[in-house]
Amino acid sequence: MILKKPYGFTLVEIIVVITIMATLMAFSIPVFQGTGVFTTRMQGVKDLAGLITSLKYRAMRENHDIFLHIDPAGDHIWMTDTSMDGPALETAKASAFELTQNLRISEIEFARTPSHDRENTPTRSIRFSRQGYSDLVILHLDGADTPVSLKIEPFLMDVETVFDRISFDDCT
Repeated sequence: MILKKPYGFTLVEIIVVITIMATLMAFSIPVFQGTGVFTTRMQGVKDLAGLITSLKYRAMRENHDIFLHIDPAGDHIWMTDTSMDGPALETAKASAFELTQNLRISEIEFARTPSHDRENTPTRSIRFSRQGYSDLVILHLDGADTPVSLKIEPFLMDVETVFDRISFDDCT
């Protein structure tokens, strides 16, 4: 006589596995909460850094100098490029978008005053050149859980995110 082996799991085995998984999740969720996985403000910082990186690549790809304009209050930004005429520039400014979740740019620190920004306009502009370089700038952000500075290097494509308030004196 041939006995058939039972297939499947017993109720006790399933309960043990679910208990182990629940315990692991209980310990892992608090670890992720501080890293930005569940925080939307840190996601706004990452989105802004990603936008700046994409503008550098776009300037080279489209062979136009691109400018990221920041309003005096620091909560609206818009982009223009050298191929735009007067009406297109006004349309770009009218379609400025707001930074997310009470995130705002509190200060823009240039290594030196850019030649394209020497007029007495309240709006500040960061230039991304078609040759692949940009202005050397540190953006200081408010509204995140900790002070955040975004460091834009002239010849590096990625933006450095520093979870502290830094200045050019710290960057030697």
